[in-house]
Amino acid sequence: MQAKKISIWLKLSMIAMALLVMGCMPDQLEDVDLVNNPEVMFVEELSEENLRVNPAAQNQLEAVVRKATAKYQRVEVAVADGYELASPCVATAAGGMGFHYVNFALMDGILDPSKPEALVYEPLPNGRLKLGAIEYIVVDSLLDVRGVAPMFGRVPMDNHLQGAPLGFPHFQLHVWVWTHNPAGVYTPFNPKVRCF
Repeated sequence: MQAKKISIWLKLSMIAMALLVMGCMPDQLEDVDLVNNPEVMFVEELSEENLRVNPAAQNQLEAVVRKATAKYQRVEVAVADGYELASPCVATAAGGMGFHYVNFALMDGILDPSKPEALVYEPLPNGRLKLGAIEYIVVDSLLDVRGVAPMFGRVPMDNHLQGAPLGFPHFQLHVWVWTHNPAGVYTPFNPKVRCF
């Protein structure tokens, strides 16, 4: 009986401590479950302050990307959904990216983690394609404030305002959620990816 009372007391103490800690944080720092509720992606829960205080929110954002793009493991599914081959296999001495399949209808000036503008497939030695990275492309002329990089959570998109490689000012960001990139999740080139 004594052990049960101690157990209840400990649980109540932990709840009280959690409420005390939560009471000290601003309202926008509530837990955000982006995996099951992606519609809250662009509200205050993903503010810079929340992501600084709660870096797990960036991981949740990447989980949203994985959930939204899991169906594109087969390139045929991507093509059926409007993605089309837009590049040869891209590689440099720093590493490769692969083949870019772009859905031009999604180039609407909105950074929506659940609707990437491009899917990047790495070629495998057996000739098959493997989904490796997701790429977001935001056309600068469609932004409310031009010339300012949109943010993917805490990560600013890469500045391509000079137009390369697409021929018009834009921002882009590669997110390696399906293939490990030793250079970093948000680095364009992956040293493990090669063009065969």
